[in-house]
Amino acid sequence: MCIRDSLTRVDDPALRGGLQRSMAERYPNVTAIDLSQVQQAIEGVLDKATLAVRFMALFSLATGAIVLIGAVATSRYQRIREGVLLKTLGATRSQVLRVIITEYLALGILSALASVVLASVAGWALAKWVFEQPFALPLLPLGGLAGGLVLVTVTVGLWNSSEILNRTPLEVLRAD
Repeated sequence: MCIRDSLTRVDDPALRGGLQRSMAERYPNVTAIDLSQVQQAIEGVLDKATLAVRFMALFSLATGAIVLIGAVATSRYQRIREGVLLKTLGATRSQVLRVIITEYLALGILSALASVVLASVAGWALAKWVFEQPFALPLLPLGGLAGGLVLVTVTVGLWNSSEILNRTPLEVLRAD
């Protein structure tokens, strides 16, 4: 009887040792190789790689938030002038607020759409060509990411635009 390349998985170390001992007694010319340490080493490397990928994702989100805040702050003066112009033309405070919310909501939706599409394409490419595994689109995390991005965009936009609602047209026009 010839048995070659047979694999057995036993999770309990005591049972694994007993199995190896009984195989050595019964089949002295058979070599038992314990791959549990190799598996643990591979899992350790994969855990570190996962941690690195998560860190890079968090770093990318933090960098994106800084860029978003910078972009909104850069256009602050222009937004104040637009709000004052709308007030001068007869817009009420609530109408100006709706314009601001709509603008930042559209900006948030566009940025969320772009980030979800890019993340999905990158994940698919990694799964297909690097890991050679099937790709399943994680809809719930992507939806949470998109919703969070829209919420952050609208919140930062409203925070940055609070001065628009509080300043009078005459005050801004005199400053020019």
